Amino acid sequence: MGLRRAGVLYNAASDYGRGIIELFGRTFTALGGRIVGTEQYNIDDPGDQQPQIMRLLAQQPDAIVLPNFSVRDSSQVRILRTAGFRGQLLGSDAWDAIALRGREYVTGSIVVGNWDHSSTRPGVLSFLQRWKVRHAEVQPRATAAATYDALRLIARAAEQAKVKSGLPLVRALQNGGTFDGAFARYQFNGTGNPIRGRRCWRCAATRSCFV
Repeated sequence: MGLRRAGVLYNAASDYGRGIIELFGRTFTALGGRIVGTEQYNIDDPGDQQPQIMRLLAQQPDAIVLPNFSVRDSSQVRILRTAGFRGQLLGSDAWDAIALRGREYVTGSIVVGNWDHSSTRPGVLSFLQRWKVRHAEVQPRATAAATYDALRLIARAAEQAKVKSGLPLVRALQNGGTFDGAFARYQFNGTGNPIRGRRCWRCAATRSCFV
């Protein structure tokens, strides 16, 4: 993409945003890029983030990373474009691509999707088939698929543990093995941090990412 200078703006209280910024920074720097500005904001701030944005623009970045929920991104992106920024905007899976669709100032942004409804995985196809029966006129979103998986996982763990709560249910969930869900394919390994997705063949040697 030819990007060499990046600025970032994120919610100071968000572990999610902070994690993305840290990972992006390490990767971007390792590839020869440079983080030229890092700005934070508080979600309860009464105003917008124009002061932080103007400080970022003063550093002349090629791209700006916004790992924030779309209700904030919409105003942040609008301020950036109004201020004359024509570089690349990089969004996370917290952006609501459907809600932002059609807004001229968002056009051209790169957004990471957290769910592919066009996947041919059995878990996705089964979910979509059931969804259409009940909600034929509504397009399912990632939150619907993730919630569907969460309920099915809890139900499966309860069936295995023969209880509906408590430590036995937790252990049954943690040791559930493979689960092909609507949102993703999960591999439970005895901890509270299952692997989501399958190993990416491109990164199999480095074990660095999943798809």
